[in-house]
Amino acid sequence: MEDIKPDTIILDPPRQGSDRQTLAEICGLSPNKIVMWVINMNLKCRLFI
Repeated sequence: MEDIKPDTIILDPPRQGSDRQTLAEICGLSPNKIVMWVINMNLKCRLFI
């Protein structure tokens, strides 16, 4: 089971910025795609990167 790599990881980053260790661990999983879910309450919009 540990050899299975994820196709996509959906990430909701912390409001104060992304933690380098968390990002390094996610990259270590070698996903095909990382989707960041960012919500800007001032603009009332969602952004998918």
